[in-house]
Amino acid sequence: FVMYPLATLYNRGSLVNVPRRTDFGVDVAGVENALDDRTKVIFVCSPNNPTGNPTPVADILRLLNSGRIVVLDEAYAEFAGYSHATLVTEYSNLVVLRTMSKWAGLAGLRLGYAIVDPSVTEEMAKIKSPYNVGLAAQVGGIASLHDKEYLMRNVRRLVQERERLYVLLQDLPYGRVYPSETNFLCWSTDYSESGVRADELRMALVRRGVLVRAFNTPIEALRVSIGTPDESDIFLDALRDAYGELAG
Repeated sequence: FVMYPLATLYNRGSLVNVPRRTDFGVDVAGVENALDDRTKVIFVCSPNNPTGNPTPVADILRLLNSGRIVVLDEAYAEFAGYSHATLVTEYSNLVVLRTMSKWAGLAGLRLGYAIVDPSVTEEMAKIKSPYNVGLAAQVGGIASLHDKEYLMRNVRRLVQERERLYVLLQDLPYGRVYPSETNFLCWSTDYSESGVRADELRMALVRRGVLVRAFNTPIEALRVSIGTPDESDIFLDALRDAYGELAG
């Protein structure tokens, strides 16, 4: 959410935000209307953070056909079970970003990579900082690749628990949970009817020993990371208690 705006500003660029639709899909027509002669890069996160929804390939192709560089952030692709990286062989203006932070659990090492056309590699090499990947990140990344089978089993466990928690949240008589292809779920507080704000609910959960992310735009919602079944059950008990306290 903040990485790309900051990167744009650091490089003296002008940022143009195009809000997503009410279903959290990319407003492709809105993006096209926002393009002008100065537009250089289009950033898209798929699956999206914090809503968890993917961007259909038809929308990605439409953006690619604009002729601009399209940066597709696929940080959560392993939890979705698919990637659009193969499109790079057809579209030299596509940059697919991937990371070891999520599926391999190496967030603290900040290890990521890009899948790009060779012509883009040449341009990226001109501006990349020296020594941009530390030794610890290199060692951790290589070890993760050697242990990929184990790590992908963990991914499958998280996906299974994500689907279980999704059903349980659906069964609550309040709020709304959205389908996700990531390692988290987005749950709306249903503010228009309940009057419960996400920040207040987050703090009520903190008092009960549960930590989640909270957002107030475009909706009042929590982003709940998927953990073990026991952790999900603890979260649900705390959510029922905290929500009841705030909703009266």
